[in-house]
Amino acid sequence: MYLTLTTQNPRDSDYLAEDGHVLYKVDKPNGFSAKTATIRKSVTGKSKGANEQYAFYAQVEFHDWSDTQFLLDNRSIPASEFLQKDSGWFSGGKRTFTASDGRQYTWKPYGKHLEMYRNDGTKTLMVKFTEYRPGLGPFMKKRLASLEIDSTCIPILDEVILTFIYCEKLRKDRNRAAANSAAASSAAASSAAAAAVSC
Repeated sequence: MYLTLTTQNPRDSDYLAEDGHVLYKVDKPNGFSAKTATIRKSVTGKSKGANEQYAFYAQVEFHDWSDTQFLLDNRSIPASEFLQKDSGWFSGGKRTFTASDGRQYTWKPYGKHLEMYRNDGTKTLMVKFTEYRPGLGPFMKKRLASLEIDSTCIPILDEVILTFIYCEKLRKDRNRAAANSAAASSAAASSAAAAAVSC
């Protein structure tokens, strides 16, 4: 299964199936509630057009200084309860959850993409997210953000989308923090070098 995102931001995008049908709508309003992503899912099968209908599935309420909350099935669930963080030294920001099919799955972030594996010893790749890439004239074609999903995950697709939105935000935050740290280190090194020259 292949889903294409209509924007660069997974928290504010439509998710299109290969036939163009919008399976999910994720909205992140501007202003005070900008850190809340609302997920709605199609309830009209494969029909397209003005008659499409979408029902509320879940919300992800992001917090900087406290636990992010999932509003799901009329309950507020801390993200840390829904997905467990790998506590190993080399965890790399991995998050594991148990889906409604009884299986465990692990999201693992990389520099430019995010992957979900079946956590059963086989480490079978189930989902891969590839982020948006702008075009560069005739040299590089624009690439829309996309999710490649193994067909066995279709029964848990709602949970895949929910956990993906959360884990992708963590990946972006992690990359941003690393970039800021590198920039700060570079600036400090430049200052030290300049000071040494002036001496």
